[in-house]
Amino acid sequence: MGVKVTSQGPGKNVLACAHRYQEGSSSRYVPHVLTGQCYLLGDDLRVGEEERRWRRVVCDFEHLSRRQKDHEWFAYCQQGHGASFAKDNTSLLIGAPGAYQWKGIVRMERLDDLDFDSEEPRETGDIEQFNHKLIPLQRNSYLGFSVDSGMALLKQGELTIVSGAPRGGYSGQVAFLKTDPVARRNLSVELVLSGPGLASSFGYDVAVLDLNNDG
Repeated sequence: MGVKVTSQGPGKNVLACAHRYQEGSSSRYVPHVLTGQCYLLGDDLRVGEEERRWRRVVCDFEHLSRRQKDHEWFAYCQQGHGASFAKDNTSLLIGAPGAYQWKGIVRMERLDDLDFDSEEPRETGDIEQFNHKLIPLQRNSYLGFSVDSGMALLKQGELTIVSGAPRGGYSGQVAFLKTDPVARRNLSVELVLSGPGLASSFGYDVAVLDLNNDG
């Protein structure tokens, strides 16, 4: 617990993650699933009354029940190594670098997911399809190892998610993601930057800053 702890700001929420969290499995070949979990806490570092609000799971029952429980899919998601509050102040961003044989995924979900009209969660690979081919990175890339976002990276006023894949392309890569305008449960990869040299672990950590204060 505590591999990633991030704050939304004074008097607001705190997100804490445990990427090694595991549960028992009914599979004879995979006795435990190493999914990881994140917890959304209040400014007093306490959980709320409703578990659905504070316990955030990327590789949840929907993932594990629709696909075989093994490393090819979601049995070793290890979510939470990368996690942050989105710069739009309405969403959570959580990486799960162990999904799809460690290709990795990034998930975006609303902070208040109990609202009737809340937008459904989105993730790379599309939650409705679980299609790793929609993610243009190699296996063992570790996408989701680090996560941040900005509101003026690719287009002014539009949220862009930035996620590191430190083993992508053998030098490390950073992917720029945005909400898919057509597929309502997908995050599309818009741009991929590669590291400068072999095994440079480019993307091990990412941070979005407005250095010249131009918005």
